[in-house]
Amino acid sequence: MENLIFSLNATVPVFAMIILGMFFKKIDIIDDVFASKMNKFVFLIPLPVLLFKDLATLDFKTIWDTKFVLFCFFITILTIKDEYRKGELFFFSLRRHYPDQVNGYDLSPSY
Repeated sequence: MENLIFSLNATVPVFAMIILGMFFKKIDIIDDVFASKMNKFVFLIPLPVLLFKDLATLDFKTIWDTKFVLFCFFITILTIKDEYRKGELFFFSLRRHYPDQVNGYDLSPSY
């Protein structure tokens, strides 16, 4: 039951935002130009700030796993041919701290 609640806490907000965005687009509150500008803003400002905040508060000596980093590096080099996808996978595989993370993204912000 605990795993179900953890999974729902991770997925329900994502799906709620998707449904809310679809609803706002349907009633013409959000158009394609606004969505494009917000997408650019989120990737240029809040996500790097969140990444910096998370990295600034980590103790690298306790979480660094050389075997995992090398494994990710070699699997990425061997399996992914598209350079954009390599960078994306590298970013998410190196930015990890369990158990607050699912698929490479921190779902529970630390205040």
